[in-house]
Amino acid sequence: FMQVWHRIFPSLQVHRSVSHFPVCSSLRHSRRSYSFHPSPKPKILFCGNEFPHTVEFTRMLLPEYESIAVDRTEICTAISSHGPRVLVPLMCRIDRTVIECGAKNGLKLIHQFGTGLEGVDRSAAESFGIPVMNIPACVSGNASSCAEHVFWMILTLQRRPPAIEAALWARQLGTPMGTPLEGRSVLLVGFGAIGRALAPRLRAFGTRILAFRRGEWEASD
Repeated sequence: FMQVWHRIFPSLQVHRSVSHFPVCSSLRHSRRSYSFHPSPKPKILFCGNEFPHTVEFTRMLLPEYESIAVDRTEICTAISSHGPRVLVPLMCRIDRTVIECGAKNGLKLIHQFGTGLEGVDRSAAESFGIPVMNIPACVSGNASSCAEHVFWMILTLQRRPPAIEAALWARQLGTPMGTPLEGRSVLLVGFGAIGRALAPRLRAFGTRILAFRRGEWEASD
């Protein structure tokens, strides 16, 4: 993706200046000089203040771009004032109004920092000629991270850590009773990269796994 951005947004512009210097009263000699001036940094606008590390990582890995995070209620205002080349939706809905505002202010790309594009009006983006991209979970490590988070939440529901902590502070042992995972059935809604990463973790705890997906099942599934 960085290579694509570099092709779309060159960091240097060539400025030509022509100056004339007198040689004699009847003859002038023209000289052309070429100079390279760094253009203003292209801007990447992050919609919302969620996931603050995304902005930090982008600033670290792409210092030639200016990364800006704005409140989700000020997206159109920020687009008009900053003129970003890239828009990162995060958890915000990017509807036709936002996309139209972006198109009027030089927006070239909508790029999700992750997989979720359900909040982006892709038809509107296509009508304005703005490509929409994401980072597949299977290549970013996000699938394993999400699967571990889901598994942590499942164990939290089964074992109730807040109630255990309260019981320990009350100097009570053996309460509350937890619920084991072994022998339980778990339904996975969707079986993409995250579902595939979660399934073996659940299977290791002796659960029965059910799953459905919108697309065709692959032989490996």
